[in-house]
Amino acid sequence: MESSEGYADSGHIMAVEFDKKIIIYWWLVANLSLLASVVGIVVMVFWVPFGWLIHKKQYEHMSAALTDRSVNMRMGWMFKKQQNIPLDKLTDVSIHEGPILNALGVV
Repeated sequence: MESSEGYADSGHIMAVEFDKKIIIYWWLVANLSLLASVVGIVVMVFWVPFGWLIHKKQYEHMSAALTDRSVNMRMGWMFKKQQNIPLDKLTDVSIHEGPILNALGVV
């Protein structure tokens, strides 16, 4: 009987766990972006209470795993996206670090 694992799922080494503080970061960045325009300030009335729920849902549907062949990322609850990056094609890894992420202790 054949295994139901695909190329990207075989040889699973480890799963990534994201910090829940990233929800706060997404929410703050969205609110700061909305403050930049007059229309955004009006939208902010609805976004402040409901945006938190949307970002929480986004966090719940985000996962990453390292296999012996690739790095696999899955994200999205309305619009799903999956990226499988073969390790032999990976040439650079960068970390984005800013004052808000530092203040929240995410990085």
